[in-house]
Amino acid sequence: MLKPTIKIAPSSSENDSFWLLYEPVVLFHESKKGKIFLGNKEPKICRFCNRDSSSTTFKMNAHVLPEFMGNKSLLSYYECDQCNSHFSKYETALSNFGGIMNTLSLLQGKKSVPKFKSKDERLQIKFNSQENILNVRATAHNVPNDTDKREWGKYVDGFKISDDKKTITFKTTKPSYIPRHVFKAFVKVGFGLLPIDSLPYYEKARKWLINEIDDEKIENLSLFHVYRQYGKLLKKPVVYLARKKKLYERVPSPENALLIFYGLYKFQVFLPFNENDEWLWNQDEIYLPIENHLVRNIEVNSEGDGTGEVNKIDLSTIFKVTDEEDHLSFGLKEGKFL
Repeated sequence: MLKPTIKIAPSSSENDSFWLLYEPVVLFHESKKGKIFLGNKEPKICRFCNRDSSSTTFKMNAHVLPEFMGNKSLLSYYECDQCNSHFSKYETALSNFGGIMNTLSLLQGKKSVPKFKSKDERLQIKFNSQENILNVRATAHNVPNDTDKREWGKYVDGFKISDDKKTITFKTTKPSYIPRHVFKAFVKVGFGLLPIDSLPYYEKARKWLINEIDDEKIENLSLFHVYRQYGKLLKKPVVYLARKKKLYERVPSPENALLIFYGLYKFQVFLPFNENDEWLWNQDEIYLPIENHLVRNIEVNSEGDGTGEVNKIDLSTIFKVTDEEDHLSFGLKEGKFL
């Protein structure tokens, strides 16, 4: 059987094909109203492994959204300690995938804004919360003995300031990560937000998340991607779980999509392994609308049609990625990414 063609459809604010097709079923924005717990306090049943308090424990604070994204208040009663520990490796992979951006976003993790240290330790970045200053320590190397100190910056690899002192550029290497684990971290968030009546349709996703299904036996990897964009700094995370509108249930698109905006990042994924989506793979074409905040360089004509650029990242591989470069530039005055 031939696989369907995957058609990616970028949206614009004037013609947002994503929100035309989908509607939010869950919207979370970090606030100061205190902690929000999803699920029932008693009896506690883990939605990931289906065990209750008689066979597992529920002592840890289970964050629905990773804490390094700035989430201090959205937690759940339905994630047991064993699953919480299991998922920690996925969250670590997602954090490493974010690289230096997790520090530059200035979001509080478990205790503070995470420090950044390059692999060779020649570039170190630390946020001083008391003075509200981002300290960058860059070490020059292979500097000729007679070089003027004002020229030492030429011998710093990972950090550059433009001659007009208006642009700062970081060139670093991300910590290693497994792309499939990154994708699992996103899917785990989406599964944690699903309404309870949707869970039976994602039984395969549940088993896959806790390794009851071998990753090497997964054949259909068509949705194992994340769509990523940079944007205006968000000090508090915003999360949408979107579901396809009833009116468009026969449009060949996945039933649920997840949007996560935090710090300087914006992400979108489509949730895989939904029984209600099985019919899609018998179609000639699958339509994947991308929310307008995930699209750059949008050009729209007078009829509302247009084009845009989408950054699609393949997260299907189970092999570790090492020495992946991050190359970022932003304006010193405006503090915005260029």
